[in-house]
Amino acid sequence: MKIFARLKGNLNIKEKWQDICAIEFKKKIKIVLVFLGIMAGLTVLSRITYNMILPEVVMGQAEPGTVNHEISTQAEVRSLSEIPVFTEEGLLVDGVRVREGQKVSNGEILYTLDKDSLDRLIEEGQNEAEALRKQINQLRADSEGDEPTEVYSLQSEKDKKERSLQEYRKVKAAGYAVRAGQNGIVTKINTATGDKTQGTADMLIADSGKNLTAVSVMEADEESRYIGENTVADITASDGTVFEDLSVASITAKESEQTMTVSIPLPEGDFYLGQLVSVELDSSSKTYECCIPRTALNMEGSSYFLYTVSEEATILGKEYTVEKLEVQVLDKNREIAAVEGISSGQKIIVRSDKPIEAGNKVRKDQ
Repeated sequence: MKIFARLKGNLNIKEKWQDICAIEFKKKIKIVLVFLGIMAGLTVLSRITYNMILPEVVMGQAEPGTVNHEISTQAEVRSLSEIPVFTEEGLLVDGVRVREGQKVSNGEILYTLDKDSLDRLIEEGQNEAEALRKQINQLRADSEGDEPTEVYSLQSEKDKKERSLQEYRKVKAAGYAVRAGQNGIVTKINTATGDKTQGTADMLIADSGKNLTAVSVMEADEESRYIGENTVADITASDGTVFEDLSVASITAKESEQTMTVSIPLPEGDFYLGQLVSVELDSSSKTYECCIPRTALNMEGSSYFLYTVSEEATILGKEYTVEKLEVQVLDKNREIAAVEGISSGQKIIVRSDKPIEAGNKVRKDQ
């Protein structure tokens, strides 16, 4: 109370009011303007400070477009026309003269067979065939005109023995060796020294310049699952030559290994077996009504959503408020997503410098 009494004694309000009224009109106007200017400046400063703490966002909009799926990978050149090399079953392999991937010429030795065992088989075969011939003749001589039933089975066995003998003699005449029947490349060897021939493919030889295909084994991921038989490929050979708009011929998936094998036929005369080539695969989608940048797509659980903005005009400019909108993803790559549940042209938040959620105020990146 003493303080208020002292202030009242020192401050004559009536006298001060008279002093104010005595100020010239122009000075009064100036004081008011200065006051209003200070208030406006403080308001602007307050608004600037407020905006500075708001998340800054980059805005975009949904618009029609396509989703391209591009994959860069490597492939090996292989042949679709591999010819099996084999000889009579049961022959002992003496030595293999070639290796997988080796070029061979027509007539070149692929593998040799043991001389002693082959000569023994020829001798035994000749004796068995001769014995069968005599047995057949004896049965016919003992019959009374009708062909004995046993003759048919014995004749069949004799013919088989003679076919084997013919093959044995061919191998012997070729120098106890099996030779290539064409120019090509050895792609598979299924026998080794000390093995006996199985009567099936001991080796595979591919024509080095025909029916070649680029084969790529790739991971079955988000991008590669969009590759189909409508996908086009650009292939770059080792000398830098680019072959454009080649078509994918087949796709084989291995779910257990999560891989897929893509085959692309190649033009004749420009590639060779075993060559590694660079492959660019490009698959374009249909045109979608609403495509957005991939960075605008958010995920919550198994659902996708976007942040959109509502716009309100205020005395100090536009104010933006964040809203959440669930969408369904129709297609996507690493840069673009096609979605359903939003209107074309609707504004969305593509990127924010701070975490945001529905109801937040944000400022637009300038």
